[in-house]
Amino acid sequence: MLDAIKTAYALKNGVNQRDVYNWHAPVFLFTNENIAGYLKQMNSVAGKSVLTVAASGDHAFECVLNGASHIDTFDINYLQKHVMELKAKMIKHLPYYDFMRFFFSKKQFFDHNIIKPIWHTFSPGLRVFLNKYYRTQNSDMFRYQQSQATCYTVDKISYINDEQAYKHLGHVLPNQINFKQTNLINITDKFNTVYDTILLSNISEYLYEETPYTAGKIISFLNTILSKIADEILNENNGQICFHYAWRASSADYELAVAAIKQQMRDSIDCFDTVVRDINIIPVRSACIHIPNEKIRPDIALTMTQKLR
Repeated sequence: MLDAIKTAYALKNGVNQRDVYNWHAPVFLFTNENIAGYLKQMNSVAGKSVLTVAASGDHAFECVLNGASHIDTFDINYLQKHVMELKAKMIKHLPYYDFMRFFFSKKQFFDHNIIKPIWHTFSPGLRVFLNKYYRTQNSDMFRYQQSQATCYTVDKISYINDEQAYKHLGHVLPNQINFKQTNLINITDKFNTVYDTILLSNISEYLYEETPYTAGKIISFLNTILSKIADEILNENNGQICFHYAWRASSADYELAVAAIKQQMRDSIDCFDTVVRDINIIPVRSACIHIPNEKIRPDIALTMTQKLR
C-alpha cells in the first residue's frame, strides 16, 4: 500500500518536467544504449551477481538473457520501477505481437485492452501509475512518445530485435526484480551485496555537467564516487563496472581522455592498495539512427575492472 501512496503522491501534480533526473521525472520506456553490444565485450555475467540502474528495465533484462544469477536495480526516479514491472509482466505473460503493439503502435499505444488479461497481476503502485495515464492521456509522463525518440533505434535491444529472445526472456525472467530508490552518491548505503558487475549507464555525464572536459568529468567521478563503490560493493577480484556511455563518440577523444585518466590513476596509486584498477574503452554499433552523409561513429562504453595484486 505504501508503494501506491508514494506513486500517487509523485503523480499528484504531474511529473517533474524541469529536471530529467529526479524522483518523479518522466520515465524512460526503452533504453537508448546498445547494452547487448557492450555486455558481449565485458566479463561474462553468466552465473554472476549484478547491480544495475533500473531505467527502462532493459539493462536488467539484457543481464537476465546473458545468464546473470542475481540482479538488483536502483534509480533516482521512483516511477521507473513501474516501467520495469509493466514490461516484465508483459514479457512473461503476453505474446511478442501484443508487446510491440502496446509500445510501438500509434493507434494502440498503451491500449488498456492489451494488458487487461494480466491487470490482476500488477502491483497497486503500477495500477496507480497506469490509471493516472489512462485518466489524463498525458504523454508527458513518458520520456519518449511511442517509446523512442526519432534519433534512436530499438533494434539493438535483444528481445525487441528477436522474437525468440523475447520468448526466452519470458521463461527466464524472475517473478520480481529487486529495486531500491536511491541516487548514486548514497548507493553503498542502500546495498551491501558484493557484485561482480555494476552497470551505471551515463549517470556520470549528468553529475558533472559543469565540467567541460570528458577526462575531467570522468576523473572527478572516479575520485568521488566510483572508487567508493568499487571499494565497498564490487568484487575485488575481477569485478567490473560499466560507468559511462556516450553516443556517436569520437574514439580519438576518448583514447586521449582514458590515457589521462590512467596516468592520474598511476600517479595516485598507494603501495598499500590490495587491488589494481584499469579503465578500458568498448566501442559498439551506435543506437542512434544513421543520418545520410554523416560520418558513422560508434557509441562508446567505458569500464573499470579491478583485480587483486
